[in-house]
Amino acid sequence: MSRMIVNLIAAVLLIITSSIFAAEKLFSVIFEITINGSGEVVEAVVNKTIDPSISSTDAVKIDLPSKYVSAARKSLIGRTYNNLADGKTKIKYTWLYYDPKYPEKVDIE
Repeated sequence: MSRMIVNLIAAVLLIITSSIFAAEKLFSVIFEITINGSGEVVEAVVNKTIDPSISSTDAVKIDLPSKYVSAARKSLIGRTYNNLADGKTKIKYTWLYYDPKYPEKVDIE
């Protein structure tokens, strides 16, 4: 009986510890941005989310809160890339960090 209790406590601690460390993880959110002919970002769409700690560019399944996506789009749309102002619309990619503890913050360093 005591062995079962020890195993149960260990399992609970493992779950709690795993969730604590998972909440401290940063993710990189890749955005597809549309840059108009004047070099201004006019659209930003989430392309995928990756976990930089696993050294892979494969997408990870994570639900981004709408307030994060909204704040990120607001941060990106309107930026100007003068070196891309050649009269042609372009699609490029950029990224921002996502911290699950601060879903409205997009300027994480």
